[in-house]
Amino acid sequence: LDLPELIEFLSAAMDLSMEQWVIRADIPAIGVSLCSGDLLSTFEVLALDVLLVPVFAALAFVGHAALRSQLLGAVAKAGLSVTVGACMAYLPFAALSAVSFSSRLSHFTLAFHAVLGTFRWVELVTGTGPKGFDRSSRNFALYVCSPADVLFDDDGALKSFPGSRWRYVLDLVLRVVPHALVATAVLSVGKVTAFLPLLAPSAQPARMPWFGFPGSLPATYLQAAHVYCVLAISMLGHRIPLALLGIDTLDAMRAPLLLSTSVREFWGRRWNLIIHGQMKRIFFVPLSRGPARHVAGLAAFAASGIFHEYMWLVVNWIERGPYVPWKCTLFFVVQFALCAAQVALAKTRLGCQVAQLPGPCLTALTTLFILPFGPLFLEGLHSMFLDSCDVFPTVEVSSSQGAAVAHFSVRLAAACLGTLGAVVLMRNRRSHVGLAKLKQ
Repeated sequence: LDLPELIEFLSAAMDLSMEQWVIRADIPAIGVSLCSGDLLSTFEVLALDVLLVPVFAALAFVGHAALRSQLLGAVAKAGLSVTVGACMAYLPFAALSAVSFSSRLSHFTLAFHAVLGTFRWVELVTGTGPKGFDRSSRNFALYVCSPADVLFDDDGALKSFPGSRWRYVLDLVLRVVPHALVATAVLSVGKVTAFLPLLAPSAQPARMPWFGFPGSLPATYLQAAHVYCVLAISMLGHRIPLALLGIDTLDAMRAPLLLSTSVREFWGRRWNLIIHGQMKRIFFVPLSRGPARHVAGLAAFAASGIFHEYMWLVVNWIERGPYVPWKCTLFFVVQFALCAAQVALAKTRLGCQVAQLPGPCLTALTTLFILPFGPLFLEGLHSMFLDSCDVFPTVEVSSSQGAAVAHFSVRLAAACLGTLGAVVLMRNRRSHVGLAKLKQ
């Protein structure tokens, strides 16, 4: 087909319509509608994500230059440290008081930048950041304002990635695509089920006996998959501009839902390694000197819970919704207990037998240990999940096909998860092959 015939064919196959800022493409032949989501709200989230970068860069640059200045005394520098950190932490509340945002995703974006910026400022004040992050005001400003974790080499200079720049950028873009497909599938199922498949539409698993286990597991996994997709796509997207400048960044999400073989591996090597690195440098390493290793681990998990409480508070600042304080912190304390139990059982006969199970079995066991407590973590984000269904693209089944909605949605989610799983496994196998060649 040439271009005019292709356009005519697509026009005949789809019925395009636009209501306010939502584009809908109906495909009558298969009873499916493609919905773009609210384009204005999407633009709001992306614009806010970009605008926050220079704000935090300016705060970091001025703050670093002042702390390194010889003109200020110790008391003035201490006051400046507290003031800059407080400004970074208060910024989301100031923005929410001044501007009415269209979705909670904008609230989440504000909280995400504020948490990263505040903890990176704490790293400067306590001297716990990575080598080279505070070598200059420019280095520190880049480190603070970038949501992606900038890497430094052994000499403390900005690290460049090996190989072709464009190939590296293309690899990041190609990794976004399967995550976007999975996100669309997850949102499509979530839109039909209110992110509560197999549960009543008004159910609140965090307030049910045993957190609704086992009936709440599908809902918890669906919500966790959405959180993963949001973070993974965001973190990959933030790495692309820095890759264009030739700067290497941390791969923060390493398929935690598909490849984790233990609770410790999930939190320590696969899930949000940006936050893991900050918690390790600020809390675990300074406190783990001597016999207080378990206390240091508990402090790191408790701090993670407290800053998540802060984020959930920002997300629900205008309308409280289902958010209940301290449940998120309790979730992370439970995760510390699971990690401690894993360490205690590792050298026992039972632990050795479990460690010999195939990888997929260990992943399933890890999921069954973490997910039952998931409602404690996810309850405060349920309103944001529902907002996401209206903001981002989804696939809908026409009302005449109502009986097949759930079946189609599950098949779509399974297909996209299978696609992502295949991509992850291929990348994992390629890494093992490369390591084997290197050893050889």
